[in-house]
Amino acid sequence: MNSCSAQLGTIINFCSNDYPFLRHCIDSVKSVSAQVVVPVCDHFFDGKEENRDTLNRIYAENPDVQFIEFPFNKDKSLYGAHSSVYWHNLGRMIGRFFLKEEIFYAFFLDCDEIADTLRFSEWLKTFPYQDYVAIRFYNYWYFRESRLQAKSWEDSPLLVKKEILDGSILMVERERIGIYDGVFGNKTRRIPGIDGKPMFHHYSWVRTKEQLMRKVVSWGHNWQRDWSAQIEEEFSHDFNGTDFVHGYEFIEVSPYILLDILKKPKAFSDCDFAHVRKLSHEDVVKIDVSLTYQIPICL
Repeated sequence: MNSCSAQLGTIINFCSNDYPFLRHCIDSVKSVSAQVVVPVCDHFFDGKEENRDTLNRIYAENPDVQFIEFPFNKDKSLYGAHSSVYWHNLGRMIGRFFLKEEIFYAFFLDCDEIADTLRFSEWLKTFPYQDYVAIRFYNYWYFRESRLQAKSWEDSPLLVKKEILDGSILMVERERIGIYDGVFGNKTRRIPGIDGKPMFHHYSWVRTKEQLMRKVVSWGHNWQRDWSAQIEEEFSHDFNGTDFVHGYEFIEVSPYILLDILKKPKAFSDCDFAHVRKLSHEDVVKIDVSLTYQIPICL
């Protein structure tokens, strides 16, 4: 482990709908991370219960990361669970709580964001990121298929100094951009790799029609539009060169990863699940209070 990875702890927001991306995401950051934490709720964010067998299979397949499973209960929220992004934020806060003491930086990824490992590793060795409290990175954005890459770049992966991440910062309405805006100090965004190109690939909308339908009913932005109607219309024809989410134009590229969006987790024969921590509602409240008011606790 080099000095860069010794400072970095990666937190990957995840639900089983994102399973086809999970191993790609883990593998892309594992070598540059001292710890990888994957928070996962026991329900989808629309209140539908997760499939227990599917989660157990996923846990068994990935013993090299730490899963933190937390319960879904709107009545237990200290922050007002009516907030559309509450559960996304809660996952990040729980992940932050379980980062080891010796880790200096929290790196927040969504499961469908895949790092270009070699280029990101080189960037960590050469860029003075220790001079910043927060950094947001450029990423390529894809739609429908992993070969359809938007000409416009976004920035969503977020690196933040761990010590400044209290509960009030983590539980903001605008998720990672809200965290970035809410921290004080030297910060920078729209950061590319050494070669001036994005180091991350975002596959949020690379799914089948059925997968996208499941996605939009259970994510934090479901109130913004009639997503289901737009998905129905989009898949009534071949790709026409622009997406309905942002209106980007696209080019065709060789896929960065070999993505099987229909992949399912395999059955397992033996697993002690020592790498899985299941939280109670009381645990979540304690974490909430601990990070908000900077009160040390032990769970």
